[in-house]
Amino acid sequence: MQPLNTFPALLDFARLSPFIIRIVIGLFIIYLGRERTDKKFSALSLTYYFCGVFLIIGFYTQLSSLAGIALLKFDFYVDYWQSRKTKPVPKYFYFLYAITVLVLVSLLFSGAGLFAFDMPF
Repeated sequence: MQPLNTFPALLDFARLSPFIIRIVIGLFIIYLGRERTDKKFSALSLTYYFCGVFLIIGFYTQLSSLAGIALLKFDFYVDYWQSRKTKPVPKYFYFLYAITVLVLVSLLFSGAGLFAFDMPF
């Protein structure tokens, strides 16, 4: 019987995809924390750093995903939504924050993947 997947051998690496997602989103959250140091509520930049590092090393990944979602919502509300009347929010900010939140929700449900401290087995 012919499988429906084009490359069925690649399904062996299914646990590798959350690892790659963790690294990219963790680096993005660390970048946002670095940008937060010059804005209002700059004390939250330490929380961004911890969240990003925890995502990269795979330590408490689901809690870090929840914290990342809360931080991104707070960041978007404080920086962009409140000042939208004085300076318009570029459309790509909506897209970027929405995609990042969706990826963090994906990590919340899928778990850490390979090379993480909180592996379920």
